[in-house]
Amino acid sequence: PLPVAERDSIISGVVLQPDGSPLPGAMVAADGIGGQIGQVTLRALTDDLVRFQLAVPHGTYRLRAAHEDAQANNWLNPVLRTVIAPPNGSVSGVTLMFRQADAELTGVTSIAGDPAVNGRVHIWAYSSSGAATYTSVMLGDTYTLNLLQGERWHIGAVLETDDSFYGVRTAV
Repeated sequence: PLPVAERDSIISGVVLQPDGSPLPGAMVAADGIGGQIGQVTLRALTDDLVRFQLAVPHGTYRLRAAHEDAQANNWLNPVLRTVIAPPNGSVSGVTLMFRQADAELTGVTSIAGDPAVNGRVHIWAYSSSGAATYTSVMLGDTYTLNLLQGERWHIGAVLETDDSFYGVRTAV
């Protein structure tokens, strides 16, 4: 049976740009951790005053944020925040701040041994602190991923054709 949990707690806060200025229109997600809420994800958008408020069942959540302008501005996601929402209570004052990329990873996409393959390669990277970035280029083209120095990055790339799938993952 599908468990039902009452939204008896509130998580609230603000989302900021890397320079500390307000960021309206950001999407905040609360991913439940463990127990009845282990597969629950609740979302809210920041309002014009950059505030967000999520009504959630009590429990532990990992908070993350995204914004449609992040990639174009070379911003990376805020650090993941873990909060404990108490029964019939609230967690307030949570600040999620985007980070400005300060490094680049650049390369050329290729596939060894099969010169007839062609298509779009999707490349992504994520760090344990919650930063994530992506790009896509045609096979043989140069790609650039904007990253943060001092973090371990997990990087992957995929290319799918009508009859084949190519993929690779590594860490740097």
